[in-house]
Amino acid sequence: KDLQVELKRQYNDQHSKLRGLLPGRQWYEIQAYRALNQALGRCIRHKNDWGALILVDDRFRSNPSRYISG
Repeated sequence: KDLQVELKRQYNDQHSKLRGLLPGRQWYEIQAYRALNQALGRCIRHKNDWGALILVDDRFRSNPSRYISG
């Protein structure tokens, strides 16, 4: 519910076709994947590191083809 994020999503929705921007929802999902990948990368930093990553979110279960394949 961050105001800047909501405004960016609305802007992208309004200008996606005219300016070639991603629609707001797609832009937001890419930002979420980027943040997730960054967080996952912090678990393992060099060859001797190890870690366990557990992603708990109902979206993975309810729509696995969309979220797991991405």
